[in-house]
Amino acid sequence: MFVASPARKAAALHAQAEKQWESGDVRGVVALLEQAVELRPREAGYWHSLGAAYLELEAFDQAERCCRKAVELDGHHAKALANLGAVLQRRGAYGEAIQRYRDAVEADPELAQAWFNLGTLLLNQGRPAEAVEPLQTAVALISGRAEWHTALGSAYDRSGRPLDAIASFETALRLDPALAMAHEGLAICRVNIGEVEPAIPSFRRALELNPGGHTAYSNMLFALNYRLGEDPGVVFQEHATWGRRYGAGLERKRHANAADPDRVLRIGYLSPDFRSHAVAHFVKPVLAQHDRARFHVVCYSDVEMEDRMTGELRALAHEWRRTAWHKNEELAKQILEDKIDILVDLAGHTSGGGRMLLFAAKPAPVQVTWLGYPNTTGLAAMDYRFTDAIADPVGETDRFHTEKLVRLPQGFLCYGAPSDGPPVGALPQVQAGHVTFGCFNNLSKLTPAALALWAQLLARVPGARLALKSFGLAGENVRQALRERFAAHGVAQERLEILGPEASFTGHLGRYGALDVALDTFPYNGTTTTCEALWMGVPVITLAGRTHVSRVGSSILRRVALGELVAQSAEEYVEKAARLAADTERLRELRSGMRARMQASPLLDAPAFTRHVESAYRTMWQRWCETQALPASRPPG
Repeated sequence: MFVASPARKAAALHAQAEKQWESGDVRGVVALLEQAVELRPREAGYWHSLGAAYLELEAFDQAERCCRKAVELDGHHAKALANLGAVLQRRGAYGEAIQRYRDAVEADPELAQAWFNLGTLLLNQGRPAEAVEPLQTAVALISGRAEWHTALGSAYDRSGRPLDAIASFETALRLDPALAMAHEGLAICRVNIGEVEPAIPSFRRALELNPGGHTAYSNMLFALNYRLGEDPGVVFQEHATWGRRYGAGLERKRHANAADPDRVLRIGYLSPDFRSHAVAHFVKPVLAQHDRARFHVVCYSDVEMEDRMTGELRALAHEWRRTAWHKNEELAKQILEDKIDILVDLAGHTSGGGRMLLFAAKPAPVQVTWLGYPNTTGLAAMDYRFTDAIADPVGETDRFHTEKLVRLPQGFLCYGAPSDGPPVGALPQVQAGHVTFGCFNNLSKLTPAALALWAQLLARVPGARLALKSFGLAGENVRQALRERFAAHGVAQERLEILGPEASFTGHLGRYGALDVALDTFPYNGTTTTCEALWMGVPVITLAGRTHVSRVGSSILRRVALGELVAQSAEEYVEKAARLAADTERLRELRSGMRARMQASPLLDAPAFTRHVESAYRTMWQRWCETQALPASRPPG
C-alpha cells in the first residue's frame, strides 16, 4: 500500500487550498493550509499563503505571525514581504510597513502591487514626493489600472506638479470614464492652476457617479470661492445643500456639559494645519494669549507630518491630541470624553471638508468656525462664525450663512509676525531702474480676471516687471504655461519673473524685498501673503468685492490704516497700483514705517484680540446655558 510522504501531502493540501481560494472559501483555505504548515513547517511558501488567507479574513494577529514566519524562513520571499507590509499597514505600524514594501520590491522589482502599496502608503503618510517614483514604477509595470494612475495623479498634485497630475487623471479616465475619484482629482488640479470654470463640470460628474462623495462636494464648494461674479446666494445654496445632504440627522441634541455660565470653559481647536501653514500664523498668538485660568485649551491636531511649528503650538495648549488617523466617530467620542464646551473648526471645506461630518454630529454644545475657510460651512450644527464688519458688512452677508456671524471689533485676524525674518530693505526700483509688481499667492488664485487686469497694469506702466511666486510653480512646464497665459494678453515673457517655492521660510520672506508694490488676487484675496508683504515693507493693492472671500484684503489694510490701498473697481485697482508705483517718496515712506505701523495696529495686538475672542466665547456659552434647565442652586465652590 502506497503512503504519501509529508511533503506530498502538504503539496496536495496547498494545491487544494488554491482551488478553494478561487471558489471564495477562504476559511476552508485556512483549514487546509494549517495542515500543510504542520506537515512542512519549514516551507516558506505555505506560511506565506496561510498569511495571505488570514489577511483576507482580517485576522491580523495570525496573518502577521504567518508572514513573519515565511520571511524568517526565506528573507527574499517578495510576496511574503509585501503581505507582511500590508498586515503592518492595516495595524498602523506604518514605518515598518514601508520598510517591508521596500524589501519586497528589492527582492522582486517586477512586483507591481508592492510598488503600488508602497506609493499609496507614502502618499497617505503625507510624503507625496517620495510616493511618485513607486507609483510611476507600478503603472509602468501594469499600465491598465485606472485607480493606479489616479493615485499617481494625486502624488503629482500634492508634490506641486499639477500638469503631470492632470495627465495622469486623464489617462485614468481614458481607462475608466466612470471613475469618480479621477474626475474629482482632475477638477482639483484644474482649480490649483487657476482654471476654475472647467473644474466645476468635473466635480459635478464625480458627484453624479458617486452621490455619497461628500469630499468631492466640499472640494467643489471650495472652488466656487474662486469664481468671479458668482451670485453669493447661489454659492450659499450649494453650501446649504451639502449640509442637508450629508449632515442631516447626525446632530446630537443633548450634551452633559455643566450649564454654569461662569465656570472655566474647555475650548477645543481642531485643524489639519497645526504646522508650518498659513493658519498657524493666526492661531499661535491666540493660543499664547489665552487666559489659562479661565479657559482650558485642547488642540485636536489632524497634522500627518509634524514640524517645528507643531511643537511650538503644542507647548501653548493644556492638552494636545494627535487625531490625523482618527475616524470621525472616534474623534467625536474623544471630544465628548474631553468635555469640550466650545469646539472651533479651523478648516471648513478645505482639504475635502474632512471633518465637516464630525461637526454635523455636534460633539460639543457650541461650535464655531474661524480662519481656515472664507465662507459658510452650510451646517445647521455650526452655531457661529468669526468675522468682522469690513469682511462681512452688517446686514449684507448674514443671509448667506447658516451660522450666526460674530463680528470681532478689531478684525477677525491677528497676525503672528515672524521673529526671525530678514530686515526690510531699500526700495528695489531705485537700484533696478524699473518698478516691480508682485504676487506670491497660490497659483489657484491667479484667475483669468486677475491676469487680465495685471496685463492692463503692465501696459499702463512701461518697463514694469511682474514677479509671481507659488508652490504650484515649481515645475518648468507650469511656469511656461503661465507665461503663455500672459502672452495671450500681450505680455512679453521678459517682463515676468516666475518663481517656485523657497527652501526656507526666511528665503521666502526675503523674496518680498524685490517687490515695490504687491498685487492682491481677486475674487479670492490673499491673507498670509498680504500680511507677509506688509511686514516686509511692501504695500498691497486690493480689490474689494461683495463677499468675505473678496474683502479679506480690505479688512487687513484698514486695520493698519491703509484704506487708501483698497480699490472698489477694476479700473481703480489699476489706477491705484500705477499711481503708487510712480510715487517713489510715498513708497519709501511706507516701506520704512510699515513694521512700526503694523506693530501699533490691531492686526498685531494679540492680547486685545484674544480678549475679544474670549469675550465672544463667554457670550456664546452664556446663551447656551440659558437654553438649559439650570439647577435651582449651585454647589459651593
